[in-house]
Amino acid sequence: MFDLRDIAKAFGCNVSVLANTMGYTRQGLYYAVHSGEVQRKRMRAALDHLKTIDQLQFKEDISAAEERSNIRQQGIRDMENIFNLVSAETLESGCEKSQCCRDCIDNEACVIYHVF
Repeated sequence: MFDLRDIAKAFGCNVSVLANTMGYTRQGLYYAVHSGEVQRKRMRAALDHLKTIDQLQFKEDISAAEERSNIRQQGIRDMENIFNLVSAETLESGCEKSQCCRDCIDNEACVIYHVF
């Protein structure tokens, strides 16, 4: 059996807010879950509404993750500039982007990667 508190937490709220979002009282939602007695159309509409909210939150989470990634990447570029390091992405040395750092450092094959 699932726990309404876990579901509410996943939506970033408590059970009362989740129930209200679904158009139920907290007690009414608990009763529906434990008894299985619901008005099918009403519950279908409530669950569809939750699916919509889930998709909106998912898009917001993706946007927030992309923004954090952009900030991290900009920080890396700024540090590369401060220390006069060349990014593997800007080199045309033929190294693969994903392997350049490890291979070049281990084999000292690409000195230009490390110093401008």
